[in-house]
Amino acid sequence: MTTMKPLKIIGSLLSNFAPIIEIIKIENDKIAESIQKKQYA
Repeated sequence: MTTMKPLKIIGSLLSNFAPIIEIIKIENDKIAESIQKKQYA
């Protein structure tokens, strides 16, 4: 039972961070697009 506790904690942390990671990816894509547009403009 005690060996499962760290895994549960890690799992809950990952599920909490998943949406944040998605938002960061979207923001990075937006920044990359704006940089490319500036280079070609």
